[in-house]
Amino acid sequence: MAIKTSSKVDLILEYVVSEPLRATFVVGCSILLLTLLIDKANLFLPGIAMAKYLVPFVPPFFITRTAKRVNQRKAEYQFIKDAKPYIFVAFPAELSVDCLLKTRAEMFSDSAAQHFGAPLDLLTQAEALPRTFFPIAGEREAIAQALLDSFQQYGVRGSIENLPLTILPQGHTQAVPYAINSVLTLNSGRLKWQATLTKR
Repeated sequence: MAIKTSSKVDLILEYVVSEPLRATFVVGCSILLLTLLIDKANLFLPGIAMAKYLVPFVPPFFITRTAKRVNQRKAEYQFIKDAKPYIFVAFPAELSVDCLLKTRAEMFSDSAAQHFGAPLDLLTQAEALPRTFFPIAGEREAIAQALLDSFQQYGVRGSIENLPLTILPQGHTQAVPYAINSVLTLNSGRLKWQATLTKR
């Protein structure tokens, strides 16, 4: 199972909220520090002292937002991790077939090892739809194109349902029929790609 964080700021904030005592300490120190900075700035910018009334609301706002994101990610992670089908979540950089096919999954189910017959370490380095395990030429491209066509039709969301495909697990000589259900969404300027592959 792979999980990535998007920036160093996210890593720091998530580290802070991971322990209630640490989060309380950071919020308290932040309030004291901001109050002190406003007092010092008031010497040069008279009237800015009024901002002190907003200080108690600023650090908790960021901590609460981060905690909510962390809790949502943990719930999603646990659901995906234990799933029997191959489920993944990825965040493509742009809307194109090539980008979708090169995008790595940010999270995927542990069952991927059984479906592809490969260790999780190898799959972590592979694409969300690992090309090594798709024996039919053009099949991955057709999946990505169908998803993009649906997305372009609706603008902020695209989906495909029960699209047939075949997977050739590592070490096997016979391909296994699968079906893919997938959703591509645009939220706050970020693309999110989710898919579930199940045996037919």
